[in-house]
Amino acid sequence: MGKNHKQIDFNRLKRNITKIVRDVRWLFVKPQVRKSLQTIDFPHDLPEHLQLFFMPEAKYEPLYERALYLAKTLNELGHHVLVVRCFDLYDHCAVKVGQKNSKLNKNNCDDQCLQCADEANRLLGHYGLPSVDLRAFVTDEIKQELEVELDSLPVDLKDYQYQGVLWGQLAASEIALRKKLSNLDAVRAEYPDLWRQHVRDNLMTYLAACQLIKQLDVAAWMQFCNYSIHGAAQCAASNAKVPIYHIDWPGHKDVDFQRYNIYREPSLHAINDVRNSWPRWREAAISTARVDEISDDLVGRLKGGGVYSYSPAKTHGGFQLLKNLGLSDHKKTLVAYTSSLDEHLASKLKYTALQNELADSAQPFDDQIQWLQSLMTYCKSHNDLQLIVRVHPREGRNHRDSVRSDHLKKLQDAFEAVDGNCRFIWPEEPTSSYDLAEVADIALTSWSTIGLELARLGIPVLSAFNRWYVPLPVDDFISWASTENAYYKTLELLLTQKGDLQRIARAFRWYNLINLETGLDFSDVVPAERSHRAIPFRMPKRAGALEKAIIQHTPLWQINWEDAEGLDRSAGAQEGEAVSLRRHLRRMIHYIFTGADESLPRHLCVSHENVTSRFDPSDYSYADDASKAFLAICGNEVEYRIGQKTWKRFSSLVSRIAPLCATEETRNQIRVA
Repeated sequence: MGKNHKQIDFNRLKRNITKIVRDVRWLFVKPQVRKSLQTIDFPHDLPEHLQLFFMPEAKYEPLYERALYLAKTLNELGHHVLVVRCFDLYDHCAVKVGQKNSKLNKNNCDDQCLQCADEANRLLGHYGLPSVDLRAFVTDEIKQELEVELDSLPVDLKDYQYQGVLWGQLAASEIALRKKLSNLDAVRAEYPDLWRQHVRDNLMTYLAACQLIKQLDVAAWMQFCNYSIHGAAQCAASNAKVPIYHIDWPGHKDVDFQRYNIYREPSLHAINDVRNSWPRWREAAISTARVDEISDDLVGRLKGGGVYSYSPAKTHGGFQLLKNLGLSDHKKTLVAYTSSLDEHLASKLKYTALQNELADSAQPFDDQIQWLQSLMTYCKSHNDLQLIVRVHPREGRNHRDSVRSDHLKKLQDAFEAVDGNCRFIWPEEPTSSYDLAEVADIALTSWSTIGLELARLGIPVLSAFNRWYVPLPVDDFISWASTENAYYKTLELLLTQKGDLQRIARAFRWYNLINLETGLDFSDVVPAERSHRAIPFRMPKRAGALEKAIIQHTPLWQINWEDAEGLDRSAGAQEGEAVSLRRHLRRMIHYIFTGADESLPRHLCVSHENVTSRFDPSDYSYADDASKAFLAICGNEVEYRIGQKTWKRFSSLVSRIAPLCATEETRNQIRVA
């Protein structure tokens, strides 16, 4: 057994022992926790100007603890902090519904509530932070008002309002996301009882939050989840003119637990503000360290296996995907990536309910099915084109949930039969989305974030939709057109374009802005890995920036622009960034062929031959030097060699980006068969 296998077995044993210890501890602690929660203590003589953290989901340990770290930082800076927690208030809280395949029976829910309360007690005690139980604000008057309101609910909750808020639509937003529903009719028909229960939870939260704000002096309202109960709490804070902040962790290297994104609510409005600030960030080169970090993220996505990664890992070594799919390697390949409709519906319902929806704009297609039908018609009229459609893996069963979306059924009904010029890859098929990207002459996206991933690989990307819930710069590193005719003109133009290092640079800069510059780096004090041991508190270097963001209400991307930690403002910044990007591309090529992300050769020699027939590079003179890699390109057939090891692939991606990152280029050194 190798060293790696021994380490894996040891880690597995360690996890199992830790779980046993925790389970045994819980048997003894559970009665004590239950007893401590029988009475509700209301803290008296609370100070003014409270920085309030609304966090009833303590069982999300890594997130809850890191959010408390922010609260502790503000507390140590001299600001009054109060954490709101709960016990046994909700039928469907974030913790209960967040347990994969959990059965929401009474015993299960009771145990989860107790464990959540125990976790809150442990971490609040560790950081010495004051807290208040939300139950203290659910007064008898609120209970009576809630009962009257629930008794008078209409049969159809779609238009149900209370104090100006569409509570039916807010509740439906969570059901749509949980059950992967793409329209409100499905919520109405399939989950009427669940719908009413969510309305009840949300109304109770709203009324309790209103009472809390009435009794306490709240200066700012913070939360790290965004379920419908959080939307209800936001309504109360918004009505009282209290600034609201959403704390998040960027989807960087899966989840970056060392960085905090902080957006002023409504967060999509804030993200649109970020896009509006793009013109000045667009021209600012990012540092070598930041390029390398963003490159790390991309390698991690290719490897797969993250919590938020749905695609199978990218393959490496030999590769003939088009032949395996029954498609031609002599045609231009269009790869279209769909998106999940339930996520779109959930955002739209929530923002409509809270009256925060942004204005929409004209789109080239009505929906994704019309878009795909149009693409198929277009490819049928062009004999040199073929289409692959990658249906988003989240639409099927996956490692995070066991529910298939209703949108998937609609796609399957609409595209049950397709001709040989088109191939659908359904959610649960094992084909990697990144393998499909490798053979793509162009990537066509709906609004999926994979567009930004592929733009960082130098692939031309054309988006079908550009709406308020997916704000992106237009015609920069991802293209878009407002009409169907203009869409296809743009597509034809992109098919003729060669690799462009400047487009890749702008994709890196946008990724840096939207993921990293909207947040705070606490890596000097917060560990990257989650642990059952509480993080010891030390004042972070960027505590002042946190104070400025929360207390002075300054957007973090403005603070970070001034601090310029991720930017390079030296005289040779643009060229330094270009050097780093070329190294990134060589890293991608090396990983694609070898599956390794270490011992990267310092030099890449690229050989070209302007023919499309098969080639035999056996007479090419390869140096037996591991610091040099040699790449032979013939059309989209590529061969990569380091020393005596050789790999061959069909790769539109490699043939496109290799000329951008070669340290040396030669021609006519390949003998054509």
